[in-house]
Amino acid sequence: MSVSNVDNSGTSLRKVVKKSETFWRDDRDVVLFTIHQTDDVEVYTMYGVRKSTLGLGSEFLDLTFGGPQGVFESVSEMYEGLPTMRLLDDPADVDAFLHAIYFPGYLFKTLEEQKDPEVGLLRIPPTYPGILRLAEKLVAPPEVIRAVTSAFEELYSTFMRKWMDREGVLMDNAYDDLDITPNSEGQESAWDITRHFSDPVFAYNLAKGLPSLYNILPTVAYDIAHARATFDPSSGYPFRRIDITRLAEQDRQD
Repeated sequence: MSVSNVDNSGTSLRKVVKKSETFWRDDRDVVLFTIHQTDDVEVYTMYGVRKSTLGLGSEFLDLTFGGPQGVFESVSEMYEGLPTMRLLDDPADVDAFLHAIYFPGYLFKTLEEQKDPEVGLLRIPPTYPGILRLAEKLVAPPEVIRAVTSAFEELYSTFMRKWMDREGVLMDNAYDDLDITPNSEGQESAWDITRHFSDPVFAYNLAKGLPSLYNILPTVAYDIAHARATFDPSSGYPFRRIDITRLAEQDRQD
């Protein structure tokens, strides 16, 4: 590939090549790469991986690499003697998706880290949205998509009674955690219980763009509306901060 870690006199961006620490595998036979800009630097992140392993985690990649390799290699630039393929995705999302493919216990482990013994799942693992975006885009096996979407469905159950029961437990815990003193009683921050709940605005915006999450939209929308209805930081009563300006204008009106 025509990239290097020296300044390119024809552009204001400095190009830097960075190999993934985890996914520069000894058995690599293809190089995936992403490009992202940071200030005046254009970073190429390289993932040296195995076609056959990628094929197990993506129908799209399996079809891409499963055909006559002369065709794929003839249209690919080369990097260290291997064909390359660019992914137009965030490097963090690609890294997370590759973890899900290469390490069978990754999804379970990251999910368990976000669980509470009493309540269960408290929030979506940070890497799950990116994994799901690529899982849909690259046509991952149904069990991968199901493993990720089940986490969202645990937070935003399609059964309203189940969701309300869970919200009741979260609210009780939030109340128990309040530490109101005579000096803090009049302070807005003392009554803010937002941290005890997942972010429904983020979940709504994410679900709108991912068909596998469409079924949680009614519950998420209800959560936003319900939380907004009780939002009054000046009342001396526990409240959640719900920033609806992060929603599209039409969604705010609805």
